[in-house]
Amino acid sequence: MNTRFWTTVSAGALGMVCLAAPAVAQPTRRININSTPPGATVRLDAQTSAPIGTTPIRNRAVRGGAHTLFFELPGYVPGRLDINVARNGEAFTGSLQQAGSINVSADVTGAAITVDGQERGTSPTRIDGLAPGQHVVELRAPNLPPVSQTVTVQGGQVAAVNATLRPATGTVRVIVTTANGPAPANVSVQLDGTPLTGSPPSSDQVTVGSHVVQVSAEGFRPVTQTVTVSASQVQAIAVQLEAVVNGGTVRVMSSTQGVEFFLDGDRMQGSPAVANNVAQGTHTIRATAPGRATMTREITVTAGQVTALDLGELAAASQNGRISVRASVPDAEVLLDGASVGRAPYERADAPPGEHIVVVRAQGYDDVRRNCSVSASQACEVVADLQRARPTGVLHVEAVDGNNVNVANAVVRVNAETEGRPLGDISVPAGETRVTVSADNYEPAVQTVNVVQGGTAQVRVQLRRTGLTGVDVARRRSAISTFGAAPLVRGDGAFDLMGGFGGHPLTFRATLGFMPHGLFAVDGGLTIRTTFTWYEFELRSRIGIRLADDVFAVGGEVRAYGALGTDGRNGVGLTLQANLSAHFSLAGDEVVAGESQADRANRLGSFAITLSPGLEINSDSATNASPPTLNVSGYTAGPLSLCENRTTATDAGSGDCQLSATVRGYLAGTIELGLGRHLNAFAGLQYYFARPDTANLGPTSSGSNTARRPVLTSFWDTAVQANIYGGITYKF
Repeated sequence: MNTRFWTTVSAGALGMVCLAAPAVAQPTRRININSTPPGATVRLDAQTSAPIGTTPIRNRAVRGGAHTLFFELPGYVPGRLDINVARNGEAFTGSLQQAGSINVSADVTGAAITVDGQERGTSPTRIDGLAPGQHVVELRAPNLPPVSQTVTVQGGQVAAVNATLRPATGTVRVIVTTANGPAPANVSVQLDGTPLTGSPPSSDQVTVGSHVVQVSAEGFRPVTQTVTVSASQVQAIAVQLEAVVNGGTVRVMSSTQGVEFFLDGDRMQGSPAVANNVAQGTHTIRATAPGRATMTREITVTAGQVTALDLGELAAASQNGRISVRASVPDAEVLLDGASVGRAPYERADAPPGEHIVVVRAQGYDDVRRNCSVSASQACEVVADLQRARPTGVLHVEAVDGNNVNVANAVVRVNAETEGRPLGDISVPAGETRVTVSADNYEPAVQTVNVVQGGTAQVRVQLRRTGLTGVDVARRRSAISTFGAAPLVRGDGAFDLMGGFGGHPLTFRATLGFMPHGLFAVDGGLTIRTTFTWYEFELRSRIGIRLADDVFAVGGEVRAYGALGTDGRNGVGLTLQANLSAHFSLAGDEVVAGESQADRANRLGSFAITLSPGLEINSDSATNASPPTLNVSGYTAGPLSLCENRTTATDAGSGDCQLSATVRGYLAGTIELGLGRHLNAFAGLQYYFARPDTANLGPTSSGSNTARRPVLTSFWDTAVQANIYGGITYKF
């Protein structure tokens, strides 16, 4: 049994190791990170992590596998992009939305502001960094009802909210009479439970809306009446009291502090509370107090008698809270947490504590949705200002690629929406509508259509696969050339192996980019040339500026070399050269399955044409004294002349040739053809302009100094002005 147990444990552990191995073995990849627009700060895997750079980011080392990129750019909504790094050279682009702002002001300074439920300071203020679309702005001030407003924010623009928290007011006057004439001396007039004074009783600070007026006097029946107040208007109410016949007295008390009593809904005065001239019959007593449960009792009043009621201590209230919903449209439907609960105005005193979702809707109006918190000490009060719904129509959206094949994973965004919708039929408000269709590995397509009420607008977009644009096009076009005006960028390198006629028969060059990609770039390298008895070691550097979306480039090149040869010969030289290049591509920019970004940088068909005028200055310390004999691959040349065409033995033996400095202009042209990501082929011609005193190139021209350098005529029998060269380039 022990053997079986340990065998099982060992097998399980081995399996876990095998499963974990791929994750542990994830290699480091180098990726490119872009953003639209560029210049965004990028963080990797966490919004709080240190920035890894500012877009565009080139050749960033990242562990393979899943990651999240976070983009931040002033004036834009922060964005994120989930990526999966599978190979070197991949490029990832994050799209940022331009943020908008809201200027918030109110008739109350210091009112608390929330946007979509989040606290955003106090009035007045400007709130920046908001995503385009609709936002709910709410303002609250002590002892005033909250004000909520929905505002549409557009990218790069500032919306405005000007809220009025102090309610508009009017005037209420109450004129009290009896059947016998004037009001009794002990008359009491209350507005919403607050006594009115004056003659007649009145108040000029009554908020607009419905209010309750209560009039009572000993020996008369109490009167309750509703009054509707309009802004800056005087509302007069005439109340005639009716004497009570065969009334009784009601006296109510409680040991709870702060309790209030209501008789048939009317507030009772005094402590204990007393009501006189109460009509004979059954009545309802209601008692309320802060933090206590409401208590309701029925009493029977007998004429001429006192009915007393002692409620004792009121029980503590539960933790449930109150929800109050009012709407600007009568009988609007109220939904609480998704379930219909009745019509507005809606009141509920026993709502469970916690978060609730209130939706108010009415036919022909847009829904109003609010999130609110409820507790025993915090009520949820919703005032829904319903706006008439715009007429609607239907968008029918389809997306195809360049081969008219449906792009099933495309999503649709309407106007300023941030969440994508699936293709097909979409209900939208009638009018001009902006439709954005996007999909992975495709460039977004935008169309503006006019949607007719009740109609269907057909939208069919053709998506282009993500190609090499902007920086990538430049890298692609410049990557072809080691001879042209566009230098290699930092991270790119190349080796050239070149054979020639008329000049050095064999040349090796190495080039490395020094600067990140931009309009201006610099590279440099080392060159070794040989005629097998003469070796030149050269340092060179190019500078260049890319023009017209990097199709053309202009630049300059400087080269300095030292030379060593047999029999103690040596020399030095300097070349100054200008470059003008054109970079083209016969290949398309379409994505090929399994192809990395680096592979796409130089497909078969990319080519560059370069024209290079220049000036060469050199000095050789060689003479024709005791010239050596050259034997290469079985070919034996006679004594070597270093300064003239080797045509006769007498030329070789003469002593009248002493070399010094040579200064000559030239014009070179080179064509480079991309054979793949890592391989180029090139060919070119370099033509040297003859100086007047060395123009004769005849075979008996003693002392001819017209070839690229006189020393070169020792390998090629004939001094020529046109040197031909060609070879291959390996790029990495």
